[in-house]
Amino acid sequence: MAGEIETMAGIIWNKLIGQERIRSVFDSAFENGTLGHAYLLCGDAGSGKFAAAFDLAQALLCLSDTQKPCGECVSCKKVKKYSHSDFHVIMPVVLEREHKSSDGKLSDAGWKLLSEIVLNRIEEPYALRSFSSIPSIPVEWVKEVTHAIMRGPLEGGRNVVIMDSVDLMAKEAANAMLKTLEEPPAGTVMILCTNRIHAVLPTIISRCQILRFG
Repeated sequence: MAGEIETMAGIIWNKLIGQERIRSVFDSAFENGTLGHAYLLCGDAGSGKFAAAFDLAQALLCLSDTQKPCGECVSCKKVKKYSHSDFHVIMPVVLEREHKSSDGKLSDAGWKLLSEIVLNRIEEPYALRSFSSIPSIPVEWVKEVTHAIMRGPLEGGRNVVIMDSVDLMAKEAANAMLKTLEEPPAGTVMILCTNRIHAVLPTIISRCQILRFG
């Protein structure tokens, strides 16, 4: 099964607060090596969806033989700094004129903004995000992550993707990752998060295991 991992101890939940049922589901799958390749985490804003996704991602990429995530190995530190080549995050943003090139694509300033937003989200996973205008998920970002998944992991045995607020993904962006979501390469784990499951495209929901946060 894509996303399947070797049998190991449960996850050390460093960022997730509460949500014992969610912990139990992931711990069991993690320990038994039966993780699915795609999960859709749904629940109210601030319920810990991103925190859970981050802890799981760091655990999957951790190099420790004893506890995962250890927070101290090279991989854990890279994940925390959003510099691990096999850890990918996508989330909605508001882009200004300087964030786009003349052809409408993301500029260097745009890519820098995306990295800064992800780092802030990692540092404060429970912070409620606010936007100056309607946010969107850049299709280029989705295509870049899709390419990285199909390319295969560079530093370890798996690729881990967090897609935050997937309900805000436009049809073009969704189409760019649907095939990858349905049939990802072995070792891929995709964790999607939403506050509004009713707004997520049915084609995305049908490809994921759904976990509801209290």
